[in-house]
Amino acid sequence: MQEVQKDNQQQETRQRIIDCGRKEFLEKDYQHASLRNICKAAGVTTGAFYFWFENKEALLRAILEPVVEQFTELSNRLAIQEMEQPQTAMENDRKLVAYEYEHKEELIIIMERSDGSCYEDFKNQIQRTMEGYFRRHFTHMLGEPPNEDLIRILAKARIQSNLAILKGNYDMEYTLYLTDAIGVHADGGTESLINWIKETAYRK
Repeated sequence: MQEVQKDNQQQETRQRIIDCGRKEFLEKDYQHASLRNICKAAGVTTGAFYFWFENKEALLRAILEPVVEQFTELSNRLAIQEMEQPQTAMENDRKLVAYEYEHKEELIIIMERSDGSCYEDFKNQIQRTMEGYFRRHFTHMLGEPPNEDLIRILAKARIQSNLAILKGNYDMEYTLYLTDAIGVHADGGTESLINWIKETAYRK
């Protein structure tokens, strides 16, 4: 019984460090986050910190790795589903944004606060993945590869719109409303853009 209680206390200590680390990284970014501040907020000594984590980056990995793995798996699965069943696009957007909403702090850290860490390139991976989605869709609709500059800009705009929603501090219902609105706008805009591209002579 005492061993179980001790183990629970240790796990609670580890979780406090993770929670305080998440807050510190979110407020100050990875490079400027202070282990001293994290330990103070968690009510632990630096010795207790190093019992659980090798260094600051190890703490960041403990915070972000589960989210990165789940986000990657979910986004890939939904992308495949959308290619096979285009009519699921809006519902897939809602599923992805719902996951992002539940992990908004971790995703903001990854996208805007992770420079200098092992995750600093992950935002570029997301950009490349989004470009791939746009490239496949436009190629299918146009019958030829699209303009790469256009694909890069459209993908970046889509990512920034999602990030803006996450940073808006909205409730889930309103977040999904905004997601649907942007999806409707994107669908209509994409259809008009593809028709316009087909009618113009410029290609790159």
